Amino acid sequence: MSAAAAPKRAWTRSASYADDSDGGGSRRFAARVYDHAVVCCCLPLRTAVFLAGAAVALNAVALIVSRTATEDVLRVFIGGYAARSRAVVNIVQVLGLFWGPIGVLGAWHLRTSAVRLFLGYQVARLAAWSWMVWVDVPLLWNCELWTSDVKKAAQIYGWNDAMFEIAVDQRCSAERAAFLWCSIPTLLFAIYCTATTQMFLEELEDEPAYLLKGSGKAAVSGAFYTRSTASRSLAAQMKAEEEERARREQQQQEEEATARRERHHHQQHQQQQQEQEDTPPSAEEVSGQGESVPFLAVDRVSVSDADRFVELQDAFAAGHRELAQGVYEHVGLRDWQLSLCCPREILDTPRGRQGQFASMARGEEPYGNLTIMKAVVRPEGEATAK
Repeated sequence: MSAAAAPKRAWTRSASYADDSDGGGSRRFAARVYDHAVVCCCLPLRTAVFLAGAAVALNAVALIVSRTATEDVLRVFIGGYAARSRAVVNIVQVLGLFWGPIGVLGAWHLRTSAVRLFLGYQVARLAAWSWMVWVDVPLLWNCELWTSDVKKAAQIYGWNDAMFEIAVDQRCSAERAAFLWCSIPTLLFAIYCTATTQMFLEELEDEPAYLLKGSGKAAVSGAFYTRSTASRSLAAQMKAEEEERARREQQQQEEEATARRERHHHQQHQQQQQEQEDTPPSAEEVSGQGESVPFLAVDRVSVSDADRFVELQDAFAAGHRELAQGVYEHVGLRDWQLSLCCPREILDTPRGRQGQFASMARGEEPYGNLTIMKAVVRPEGEATAK
């Protein structure tokens, strides 16, 4: 073969081992330089496009099978807080059921037309996500309006169950932070995947000049290439490194488990000491001289007052609901309980509020500086409160 017929790009490999004649005995593998681009420093373009198409198709299937659960999981990554943005994002995601397999087939069979169609879908998805950011960011930044003035928020943005639930659960700040930390890397990764598909398409369309031309089934696409596999010594070194990495990970997991057990024992010991030292004093009985009259006894609450405290919470929430029924028609008793009494995880747990009150009564963290008093009207000589 003449010099003109040689490929324009070739890959080179240096010697397998570094010279160890200095007596150190260390043997190090030299770096390799290839003529093809890779994704994330390890994946070939063809494999990356194949995996991207498969991920798009699986995401569409998950959205069709379980729309609500998938929306809740992906909301901080791809948005959809407003009704408009949620509809557009869902449509784009569901269309991936058709365009994802096209990308998979294009990468598998090296079809330029299929890869070009998949690239168009990725560009359209980026446009939809950019519009989503323009719609959802102002809505998230005014999240607190759904608790301070629900009527005004509904007039500006329309009724939104997702935003109302986030606001009532007092998760506005956490939701904004999660959206920023998750959506921006997701958008950048989507741009990176789109650029990867573009590079793969350019490689498919760019045929080397030295390939023999043919017609029909004999035509060469120019996208196939091969390289030698690793030598036996390189494979042995990779296996040894993998075993060392696994050993270090196992050792780290054992150390973390030991640290967790020690922290748990320490917390139990502190709790037992707190329960022994923080026994609430009993109320002093006051008896008058002469005529028997009721009197007011003030004392600290105890764990036995938990059920009565929960009843007072429910009455407090019911009073707010009755008072604001004409203004907030969509707000039920549970919404007022979440807003005024306790978070969702405590309200949904059986006897969760009683457990929270018991922690308050015992002065456990984070209620160490909190003291709750009770005033009980008792007639003389009667031990039970009325």
